[in-house]
Amino acid sequence: MRILIATTALLVSAQLGAADDFAAFKAAQKSEFEAFSASYVNEYETFRHEYLAEFDRYTQSLMLDWADPKQTSMDERIVYTADRQARIRIDDVKKTLKIEQLDKQAPAKTLVKQLLDDPSTSKELASIDNVEALLVEQLEAGQSELVTQTKVTEHRAAIVDAILTQQQQTLSSLSRDETISEADIAAEKAKLMLETEQRIVKLDEKIAEVAKKDPKYKNIRINQISLPNNYLSNRVKPFMQDYQTQASLLSMDLSLLLAISHAESAFDPQAQSHIPAFGLMQIVPSSAGKDVAKKLLKRSKAPSPDELFDPKTNIEFGSGYLSILNNRYLKGIDDPLSRKYCVIAAYNTGAGNVARAFNGGKNRSIKAAYKHINALTSAQVYNQLKVNLPYSETRKYLLKVTQLEQEYQTNIH
Repeated sequence: MRILIATTALLVSAQLGAADDFAAFKAAQKSEFEAFSASYVNEYETFRHEYLAEFDRYTQSLMLDWADPKQTSMDERIVYTADRQARIRIDDVKKTLKIEQLDKQAPAKTLVKQLLDDPSTSKELASIDNVEALLVEQLEAGQSELVTQTKVTEHRAAIVDAILTQQQQTLSSLSRDETISEADIAAEKAKLMLETEQRIVKLDEKIAEVAKKDPKYKNIRINQISLPNNYLSNRVKPFMQDYQTQASLLSMDLSLLLAISHAESAFDPQAQSHIPAFGLMQIVPSSAGKDVAKKLLKRSKAPSPDELFDPKTNIEFGSGYLSILNNRYLKGIDDPLSRKYCVIAAYNTGAGNVARAFNGGKNRSIKAAYKHINALTSAQVYNQLKVNLPYSETRKYLLKVTQLEQEYQTNIH
């Protein structure tokens, strides 16, 4: 009996010791993850400031040649040649390409050669089959439009709007992290508003400086051509196998994966934004990256930018995050189509902001939103998202992704 009691005591002691060791291990892991996350926050905040500073410098340098120094937005991708004397504007949804040149009516072959010789514009045109012959043919067959540039002061509102959109994108991204409190979001919003005000002050100083110089803006010659039907499929071709693999593993619609990737990066594996987000599916390490690492991959660390620039890894994290949204955060939405619309919006702005579109006010409880969502048809859910999502960029995002998804459903087999 004494032997049994002693043995039992030893077993209990060993179990308690093992439990203590495991608790210590978990505590150390948590501490390591929190320290890692803190260093990431500091690193990415520095990156975000540097990115936006460079964006502002480039916009201001463009003002010397272009009164309306447009840059890439949700609506279109815009790329300038190195000498800033030409730019291309691509609308993926309408499948149109605008070629704009400053006060030059160069022969079609000369213009196309310039665009294909320039590293930036040639990269964007590489997805077009027989690109040189096709562009020359369409340019020679079409008619150009000559537009007179006005003063840069007349375009201030559009330039300011781009800055305000970036502020909105940062706030929207912040809301993806469901652990962040309303108080923290309010504090971050106050900081962002101050930062935005400072950027606008510097912009106004530059506009005044440029206006004082009174540059003699050249006219813009515009040619618009249609992109071929296989343009979208050509852009995704280098990465298709990885998308197919993840779609199969996670039982996801391939067309949705492709549409989101296209809206996020236009399939540029080196894409990065001020959010900051990285790679094909624009993964934010501190939110989507951290979520997938912990919940699906059982890793203690969020992915690094270098990892996210790898297409295979990026697609794994992006599709994984979509799976988490669909199967965990938004699983209480009964109708599959309604859930898909909410997943698309949540990929951009987080489940909490999707909930706000149905709860009203600042209520980010997705559980509270379920009863509202499940009482609506999928068409009504879509319309309510379009009207009530807190950020206009997310409303545009939802529209663009759903349009691109239809394209991929039609053109990808």
